[in-house]
Amino acid sequence: MSEKYRYFTADDFASDDFFRKWVFEKKSDAERFWTQWVEKHPEKRRDVKEAIALLKTFEIQEAKLTGIEIDLAVQQTLNMIEKGSYSNEKRHPETFRRWTRYAAAIVLLSAIWWVGNNISGKKTTATSDTAHGADQWVSIDNTLTSVREEFLPDGSRVVLDPNATVRYSNASGNERTVFLSGSAFFDVVRKPDQPFKVVTDDLVTQVLGTSFKVISDLASRQTKVRVMTGKVEVSVRNKTKGRGNNTVLYPNQEIVYKESGNQMTKTVVADPVEVQKPERKDFVYEDAPIVKIFDELEMLYGVSITYDKDLLANCQITASFSNETFWEKLNLICRSVRATVEERDGEIFIKSEGCKY
Repeated sequence: MSEKYRYFTADDFASDDFFRKWVFEKKSDAERFWTQWVEKHPEKRRDVKEAIALLKTFEIQEAKLTGIEIDLAVQQTLNMIEKGSYSNEKRHPETFRRWTRYAAAIVLLSAIWWVGNNISGKKTTATSDTAHGADQWVSIDNTLTSVREEFLPDGSRVVLDPNATVRYSNASGNERTVFLSGSAFFDVVRKPDQPFKVVTDDLVTQVLGTSFKVISDLASRQTKVRVMTGKVEVSVRNKTKGRGNNTVLYPNQEIVYKESGNQMTKTVVADPVEVQKPERKDFVYEDAPIVKIFDELEMLYGVSITYDKDLLANCQITASFSNETFWEKLNLICRSVRATVEERDGEIFIKSEGCKY
C-alpha cells in the first residue's frame, strides 16, 4: 500500500481516506504508519504538509474558531491555490472545484480577502479589506537550503529555517502577531505595551522582549519552544475555547508539545548556554563550599537548582573547569559528594545524604 503514495500530490493525499484518518483521528492505527512513511520519504514532506493544511482549513466549517485561527487557515488555503498546488483539474476535476468553493466560502465567512504569492528569497505583501479597514500583510518564505535572517517592522529579528514561512500585518495596534509555519528563531524587541505573539498550528507563544526558537517537526507531530533569554508564556491552541494549558518558560527551558495526546512537557534544554557572561574564563575551586558552586551555576545559566542547604553546608570540593558543558560540570560536582541529579518540570533537584568530616 505504501508504494502508491510515492506518486501522490497534495490533493491525492487529502482525498485519501487513510491519510484523512491520520489527520483527524490522532489516536488511530494510521498514526504510526504515516509518521514512519514521512520519515522515509522526505521528498514528499511539502505535499503532506500542504494536504494537512488544506484538510484543517475544511474543518473550520464545522468548528467555532477564533479570528486568528480563521485568518491563518484562509491565508494558507489561498496561498496554496495561488501557487497552483492544486491546479491539476484534469485528474480530479470535481475535487478541485469543491476545494475552490470551500476556500471561497471561508473567505466570505471571515470577511477577509487574502492575496499572497511567496517568491523565493523575497517578501510579498497582500492587501486585506476587513470590516475595520484595509490591512497590509507581509509574507516571508524561506525556500533556500540555508537559514534566512529578516527584521520585522518593530525591529525584532527572525531567523527562518529552510522551508519556514512567517506572515505578519503592518497594521498599527497594541499587539504584534506573527503566524509561523516551520521553525524559526526570534529575538524580540521589548515593548511592554505591545505583546509579541508567535502563532503556530498548535501553540501560541507570547513575550514582551526575549529570544527564543520555535521548532515544528511534521514527522513526529511535535512542536518545541526553546527560550534563550527572558521569559515566554506558551499556550495550547484549543479549537473551541481559544487558548489553554498555559506554561511559563525561562532561559534554558523548553516545552515539547505532542499533538497525539495533547501533551505539553516542560524540560531543561539538552545544551544550556550561559545567560550571563562570567567574570573569569576558568573556574578553579579549592576547598570551596559546594553550595557556592551551585549558586554560581544557577546564576550563570539561569536554571533553577534546588538542594538542601543545611544538608550540604559542610560539603567542599576542589575542582577546575574550563570548557565543560553545564551538565558535565553539574555531574562532576555531584559525583564528588555522592549526590544525584534529577531534572523535573524544567528545574534541577539535587539529592544527597550530606557530607561527614
